[in-house]
Amino acid sequence: MIYLDNAASSWPKPPQVYDAVRDWLKNNGANPGRSSHAMGREAHQLLYTVRVELAHLFHVEDPSRIALLQNVTEALNVALFGFLEPGDHVVSTGLEHNSVRRPLERLLMQGVDVDRVQLQEDGMLNTLLETCNHNTKMLILTHGSNVTGEIIPLRTIVKQMKKAYPNLRVLVDAAQTVGYEEIDVTEIGVDLFAFTGHKGLYGPQGTGGLYVAPGIRLNPVLLGGTGGDSESVDAPSSMPERLESGTRNTPGFAGLLEGIRYLRDVGIQTVQEHDFRLIQKVYVGLRGLQGVTILGPPYGAYRLPILSFTVEGYQSNEIVLVLDQHYHIAVRGGLHCAPDVHQQNGTKDTGAVRVSVSSFTTVEEIDTFINAMTEIVQAIV
Repeated sequence: MIYLDNAASSWPKPPQVYDAVRDWLKNNGANPGRSSHAMGREAHQLLYTVRVELAHLFHVEDPSRIALLQNVTEALNVALFGFLEPGDHVVSTGLEHNSVRRPLERLLMQGVDVDRVQLQEDGMLNTLLETCNHNTKMLILTHGSNVTGEIIPLRTIVKQMKKAYPNLRVLVDAAQTVGYEEIDVTEIGVDLFAFTGHKGLYGPQGTGGLYVAPGIRLNPVLLGGTGGDSESVDAPSSMPERLESGTRNTPGFAGLLEGIRYLRDVGIQTVQEHDFRLIQKVYVGLRGLQGVTILGPPYGAYRLPILSFTVEGYQSNEIVLVLDQHYHIAVRGGLHCAPDVHQQNGTKDTGAVRVSVSSFTTVEEIDTFINAMTEIVQAIV
């Protein structure tokens, strides 16, 4: 199988990730932060080390400001439901994944005032400046689209928005950009930064987290055991325990630690150059095919290693099925949990076929995919 669905979950993983998960399950079953015996201390130390590595990656001074969670979906829910209250005004964009869109619908029913703006590259900043006001509590930004591959100028937007509205808090969904982009959350001025471990950080599924800037206090959305303050009926006031009720996925985070170290050793720039070169090769291979329309930035423009396209007259999942069953190539069709993006691009009825590469994708695999698509298009168009 040729795997080109890395925007959903990266695969394969570095070998050391598999080894770390297996070794942890085999050698240490302790619950971190719950017991003072040697295995418990080792588990607690592992999670601390993961925080330190993530803090280094995101340029965070205090690792305790990073809560280790299941995934970016949980992180976004924790940020949104933990920060917003009835009567608050929040602004989001048309790039949002359902992990933002659906919580906002629930918050809207609870009395939060929600404005969604459609962002065009020309005038993106002006649109946000006009939609926000001095009473706006939160701006939500998707750093990179999981459909079009577009990356927004995060630093510029955050700096200008906070200059205009000093009390504005910014939540960033970095599901697709972590591991592909160098991100300094402190210098940029991000207040809440949601990320996943199983995509660009090469970790197992079931790992992710949320950075919470100093001065930001969230109400926990999940209450339970934290390993400390057991006599209190409320969650601890300190981070990260306040947001980490229940047992952490320690074997998963053991794997994530090795994924982060792999990325550090290889280098984000090396990954970026490799992935960009391959996705441009996909672009060149598809753009001349009759009936194929490519979404997102034009050829040569900087983008995520994601490319989505349609084939005239066909549902996206029909193409996906042919690639899977006849060519053993894994890509994704449908709406990619981002219906607003498809609405903007006129693909809500058909969906789009999405190709996404990783540092483990080879030139030969891309050639095989392009040859397969050429055969498919010649047969049906």
